[in-house]
Amino acid sequence: MIATSQVRTAPNKGRYLFHNPLLHILIGSVDRLLQTVKKPSKEALAIAPKKILVCCQAHIGDALMATSVLPVLKAAFPDAKIGFLIHPGSIDVFTDNPKVTWVHTFNHWKLNRQKQPFWKKLLSYAQSRSQALKEIKAIGYDLAIDLYPYFPNSIALLFSAHVPYRIGWTSAGLGGLLTHALDWEYSSGHVVDCHKRLLATLKSCDSKLPLARPEIHTSVEIKRQWTEIATQFGIPESFVAFHIGAGGIHRRWPTNNWIQLASLCINAGESIVLLGHGDEEQAICREIAETTKTVYDLSGQLTWRLMTEAIGRSKLLVGLESASGHIAAACDKPSVSIYSGTTQTSMWRPYHPSAKVISHSVPCSPCYLSEGCEGMECVRYTTSKKVFSLISG
Repeated sequence: MIATSQVRTAPNKGRYLFHNPLLHILIGSVDRLLQTVKKPSKEALAIAPKKILVCCQAHIGDALMATSVLPVLKAAFPDAKIGFLIHPGSIDVFTDNPKVTWVHTFNHWKLNRQKQPFWKKLLSYAQSRSQALKEIKAIGYDLAIDLYPYFPNSIALLFSAHVPYRIGWTSAGLGGLLTHALDWEYSSGHVVDCHKRLLATLKSCDSKLPLARPEIHTSVEIKRQWTEIATQFGIPESFVAFHIGAGGIHRRWPTNNWIQLASLCINAGESIVLLGHGDEEQAICREIAETTKTVYDLSGQLTWRLMTEAIGRSKLLVGLESASGHIAAACDKPSVSIYSGTTQTSMWRPYHPSAKVISHSVPCSPCYLSEGCEGMECVRYTTSKKVFSLISG
């Protein structure tokens, strides 16, 4: 737990969604200059685009939620072809999706999580930006929608690609390069609702907004591979999936809590499939698997797409503050997610009516600290019994 003085405030309407003071000065100066040239429109746009580019440079959970715009766009513009500009790590999200014609990747240095020198990240950034720009120009998109409200956005790239209509947020800067821009308004709503607010800029989308929901697609080959794995391990048709990994170490749940939760589920007659990757997560899964023969440890043995298939085959997912809950939502599966108190949970929770989120109440939540605090009582004090009550309730 942290002192109240350490808690960051959430950005309010009209403010940038970043805290770096130097970035404020730089981006603010550029934006003031752009405002003297031309201000973007805030009026609704009545067009019938044939090629639409959707941009979301962030990581895989954000990409999953970005797929929520696909049902809306295809209903509003059934003849349009849709492309996505994404982080390279999110490409599996769009594989085999019949609504997506093109996928472009852009590895921005700030979002590059690889352990390598900064100059290599800059080189990768320059190369991937050049390639994406070339691809986007060659296709000739009529419309681009940048869903990402944080720095870095894709606005400069879209401007350089000469996409005629460019819709996005002003909250990460360079809003003056958009043709239609919205100011970010902080609220307790979900990020998918924010995506819908951008789509409402298009008149044809207005009546289709209720269709928005994340989606993910499988294939015959992935289904076949899962059947082989399930047969090999003797996994029953009905099981609860535990995904024990999280995007940051500070979001992890204590191993003893996982073991206690597994015991409660097993005593209730449930079988458990363990999912995770990396040495640390596999070590945790091995400890959990030692409790009983009805726990099936698949950690470190599945590709990302096979992991999504496992979640899609489960009766329910239990996970942390990670992409796993969003996968379950996209697969139309119920979930229980153990969240930290570092962010506004209502905004980032899985977008599904059967998705449940739990965290231990602390006075410093939400603190908006990207690395959390030393104690992380908001996660660690969430008990196994409380989580099980949401599973069985």
